[in-house]
This record gives sequence, structure tokens and C-alpha cells, in this order.
Amino acid sequence: MKYLLLACAMLVLAPWAHAAYGGKDDDDDAEKEKEQRAPEEIPDFSNLNEYVYQPKNTLNLGVRYMSGVKATFGGTGIIPIPATEVEIDPTLVNVAHVYHDGAVGPDGRSLAINNGDGTNTAILANPDGKTNTYGYQSETQVTPDDLMTFHDYSATIPGVDVSKGGPRSSGVELSVSREMGNIGKHLSWSIFGGISINDIQAASTAGVTANVTTITDVYDLFGQTPIPAGTSSPSNTEVNVNDANGNQVIGSNGTPVTQSISNSGLIGNVPLARTTSTATDTTTVVDSWKLHGAYFTFRAGPSLTYTFNSHFKFSVSAGPALILAGSYYAVTEVMTPPTGDPITDNITDKTEKLVPAYYVDASMQFNLTERTGFYLGGVFQNGGSYLQTAGSALYGTYTTRVDFSDQNGLRTGLTFKF
Repeated sequence: MKYLLLACAMLVLAPWAHAAYGGKDDDDDAEKEKEQRAPEEIPDFSNLNEYVYQPKNTLNLGVRYMSGVKATFGGTGIIPIPATEVEIDPTLVNVAHVYHDGAVGPDGRSLAINNGDGTNTAILANPDGKTNTYGYQSETQVTPDDLMTFHDYSATIPGVDVSKGGPRSSGVELSVSREMGNIGKHLSWSIFGGISINDIQAASTAGVTANVTTITDVYDLFGQTPIPAGTSSPSNTEVNVNDANGNQVIGSNGTPVTQSISNSGLIGNVPLARTTSTATDTTTVVDSWKLHGAYFTFRAGPSLTYTFNSHFKFSVSAGPALILAGSYYAVTEVMTPPTGDPITDNITDKTEKLVPAYYVDASMQFNLTERTGFYLGGVFQNGGSYLQTAGSALYGTYTTRVDFSDQNGLRTGLTFKF
């Protein structure tokens, strides 16, 4: 029994004794094994450049010098009698007749009755078919047979057809491209997109074929000398009124009765006759057409780039485009009649249109640094057209066709890679 207890104690105490006295030897062995291991390798950073970001986007900012937009002016026009002129029934007596080159008004002659208190009472003279109120503009209106003519003018323009190319214009462009991949050693392809703005300008002035209508009213001067051209009447003098025996007429208040007498001659207060005539010529009416505005061009497509070296690159791009145009159209009609001032009418319209197109760009690029440079190239653009109309029932209808076909130009500016 005693030996059995001793054996159990030894089994219990054996692990503790090993930890206390034999563990140190194990630690020494592990340390030696660690020292005998091969040293760790130093990391290789030689391929670090493979992970540095390479810019693939290019921003272009520059100018675009394009050929002008073409315009074709057409349509028909009307020049009516101006609204300030009153075309009145020529049979009406002693009323206002207003013409383009003058006017005939109601008679202004009167009898002035002295009231004896420093005031007069005006009484219209007996009507005699004459008036002292009129004016005219040209001496040619007086005929050799002591008549005076007054006129109203109007015209119709049956049709015009004038083509005009606009001048070249400088605009601003902004575009961006992204490299998509390489095609061989020197060739790569990209996706390109850009926007630009340029002017719309076209103008022309020409005499047009017009049917000019002239309304002529003739008045009697009764053999008297009219007032000078460009002046107006009445110009009167106060004279005493005498009775049939040549005695001065005295009013009820004991003062003389006076009468207002025209100093400039009289004219009939109603036309003797009216005639209407129409003649066709190319000198009386001159039309001026003016078109101005601006247009945006949105374009996008693939681009091919050939790299010569680190500095020089050549690229070409082609694809669809969309033109957003806004234009103001103005037509000025000027009729210069034989008498009176020129008659001017203005007709305007403004509009916005979308026009499909396509483009081809070719550019040479020179890189100053890894990220900056400049470019110079040519551009061809071909688009559609739109019709713009200005006018009304009163002044007629004028049109212009705005044409964006076969445009070409230059583009230049700076490049930035990012």
C-alpha cells in the first residue's frame, strides 16, 4: 500500500518538475532553431510604375473659324398706303383730305365781328367751294394749267429670289476625348465629343421688281399763285368789310366789321377728279434683308490617333452632329415715290431650330509637357437647312432659307490631359 501511494505522487509531480527544471532547455533549443532559419527576402518594388495612374482623358479648349451660313431670301411683299394718310371719298366737300405729299383741309376764312371790348367774334364766311387751308411738298405738283395734284402711293412685290453667303466667323469650341485602347504600336482609338458656337450672319440690299400704284387727286387753283412748296397755310390779313355801295360796314356796337383774307391764294375744297394708275419698275422699291444669330454644334464620334513620338500626334474624328440655331430675320422695304418722303416698312421674325448634320475633324497635336500642348487642324461640317418666315397679311410674306451645308474651317487651341 505504501508503494502504491508513492507511485501516484510521482505521476502528479512529474509535469511540474519538467516545467521547472526541463523547460529552460526547450526554450534554448527553440531560440537556436530560430537563429538557424534563412533571413526573409526584401520586397521587390521594381514594377511599381505599373500601378501609377496614366491620364487617358484629353480636354481641348480653342477657337473654331468656320465658313459662313448661306441664306436665300425670297417671298412677296406689300407696301400699303401709310396709316397716317387718310384715303377719303373725293366727293366730300370742305373736309380734311390727307395725302402722302400734302393735305387739303376745311376752309379757315371767317368774318371777324368786333365786340367793342377788345374781342372779336369769328363767323365763317359764305362757302364758295374754296379753302385757304392746304400744303404740298413739291413744285412738280403744280401743273401749267393752274391745277395742283396730290398723291397716295402703294406697291406690291410679286416675288424675290436673292442668295447670299455669310462671312466667316470665329467661335469657341470645347471638346473632350478618352483613350479606349491601342491598335498596334503607334495607333490608338478614342471616343470624342465636343460643343462649339459660331455666328449666323447674312445680309443683302437690292432693287426689286414692284407694281407701284399711284392715286392722284387734282384740285383747282382758280388762277391764283399757291403758297411755296414745303409751307402750309393759312396766312391771313384782316381787312374792313364794305357794303354794295363801297361803304364800310359798322357793327351794332359802332365798330367796323373786318374779314380774314388769305394772303396765299385759295384752292378748291374738293378734288376735281381722281385717277388711279399702276406701273412696274425695279427702281422705286429697294428691299434690305438681314439675318443674324448664332448656332451651337454638338458632335460626337470615334477618333483615331497616330503617335509619331512623345511630342507629335495626328488624329482624325468623324461622326454625327446636331445644330441648335437661333436667328433673327429682318426685312426693310423702302419705296421712294416721285413726290413726298420715302415710305419705309419693317418686318421681323425670330426663331430657333434643330438641324441634323455630320462632321470630320483632322488635327495635329504638339505636346509641350506630359499633360499640356496645343493643336491645329481642319474641320468639315455638312448639315441641313430650315425655312424662316417674316410677314403678315398687311405687309406680305418674306422667307429666308438658312443653309448649313458644306461648311469648312480651321480649329486651334490648347490641350490638357487628366
